[in-house]
Amino acid sequence: KNYTATRGYGEITGIWDNEAHESCRSSDSALMFMSPIAIFLLHSCDTEIYSVLSEVLAPINHCSQESIDAAFIFCKIIHFLIKYTELENHMHKDIIIYISDLIKKYKINSNLMGKLNVVISSFSYYHNNAELRGIHLESHTIENAIASNINTSFDTNVSQTLSLAIHALVWNYGNPIKTISRCISYGGHISATASLVGALCGALYGHTWLSSYIETLENSQYIFKLANNLKPKMPHISDIDILTNMFSTANIIH
Repeated sequence: KNYTATRGYGEITGIWDNEAHESCRSSDSALMFMSPIAIFLLHSCDTEIYSVLSEVLAPINHCSQESIDAAFIFCKIIHFLIKYTELENHMHKDIIIYISDLIKKYKINSNLMGKLNVVISSFSYYHNNAELRGIHLESHTIENAIASNINTSFDTNVSQTLSLAIHALVWNYGNPIKTISRCISYGGHISATASLVGALCGALYGHTWLSSYIETLENSQYIFKLANNLKPKMPHISDIDILTNMFSTANIIH
């Protein structure tokens, strides 16, 4: 009863109690639970996606322009990854190109654009610079250095969390377990970042790579049950297992 919050969730909750200001309304809490909504909106037009996200975020005090823009970008990336797995010879640079095209096409919040541009420019510079790649540094040393430029503090800012998740995905492409472990090493709001990475990995890789971990995790079967219960409500999705992949992976990793 004598506890006084000075950081993290306690501080944010206290601020919310006194009329949420902009920084709290741009927190990442709601984004952690967006993966099922992204699937529901898989065949929706951009206007409908934006409208639904605005409606979903408004009642839970996360309705800043930045949080809605981040949710929109997250949904578009999820949709891309689902369709992307059907392509042959896909590479991690295609994800970066897609995100770069996204932020050129849509007018999004400046903080979100700045964080995503750090991901895009640093990845492109490193992978297009043969001399830099030739330096005998562990790639994760550079990866962590870039992450520190995105993750400027312990923060629940939605743009920071989404950018770190994308950064982990593209730098550890093809290895979902390494993707998760690396994103945890970045620091920041780890549970949120890992949950987003889980959803992204679920869309890109499925959930079979979790097989050796699932049985030992608390409530994992309940999570699969929840995902399976959503299937009958989504007859418009041709490959309904996508929902199980994303929802289960995001929640298990979280």
